[in-house]
Amino acid sequence: MKVTNLQKSQCRIGDDIKAEALRLGFDAVGFAHAAPVSHEAAKAFTQWIAEGKHDCMQWATNYTDLRLDPTRLVEGAQTVISLAVNYLPRQIQEADAPQVARYAYGTDYHEVVRDMARQLAAYIKECTGHESRVCVDSAPILERYWAQQAGLHRAQHAAHYPPAWLVLLPV
Repeated sequence: MKVTNLQKSQCRIGDDIKAEALRLGFDAVGFAHAAPVSHEAAKAFTQWIAEGKHDCMQWATNYTDLRLDPTRLVEGAQTVISLAVNYLPRQIQEADAPQVARYAYGTDYHEVVRDMARQLAAYIKECTGHESRVCVDSAPILERYWAQQAGLHRAQHAAHYPPAWLVLLPV
């Protein structure tokens, strides 16, 4: 979608970004102020790591400083935009076929969702002049924390998004 200069001057930034995200196929969009995570969230995360609950996910121990503060991940970040998309495949496997996790059935969600998010990032740049960083399981950020801060927590959307098929990402 091409944004004209007149539209830029009249941009209702949040509403326009949300409308574009929905047009691109996202099911939910939320905004949160970019800042360090709450003391409680930081404590819970560091305790989770200390107790070894990350198991073999060693990557979870990397870049804790960035994971706990998105403004260190993206210099000058003001907002975390959380996006959700239901990635339930249209076709399901036959019961007698070898079973694969539903989120992995079909085209890799990383590619599909990253493309959608990059289109939104291009729209944001065109509309606001600001760069965005798209993160689809590719950066040290607490996706669930930011989704909750942006109002996309599971309790609100549980009926619409079975947890195994929900892809959350911050932009």
